[in-house]
Amino acid sequence: MVQNASDKILKQNLDLLILSMLDKKATHGYDLIAEFHNEFNILLSPGTLYPVLYHLESMGFLKGEINGKIKKYSVTAQGKKMLETENKVFQRTNIKIDQYLNR
Repeated sequence: MVQNASDKILKQNLDLLILSMLDKKATHGYDLIAEFHNEFNILLSPGTLYPVLYHLESMGFLKGEINGKIKKYSVTAQGKKMLETENKVFQRTNIKIDQYLNR
């Protein structure tokens, strides 16, 4: 059950994690799938990842550049601001949950 709960939390925060990964290094979708597998031991399907990438791009948080058959994504200035804001919200929420669970 712990692994399932962990997977659920990770998948609910894909947008934040994707922005964070791409803020460190611009890359394409299959590299992101590999990084999720290496870092979190979960295997995302392209059907899970690419809709999030497309949504983030349509919102102006990511920029995609096509090079041949590969689309490489990078974080825009707007995406960096969103990442910073959402990371703060995430941290505050985690603190509140932790305080509640440990009282």
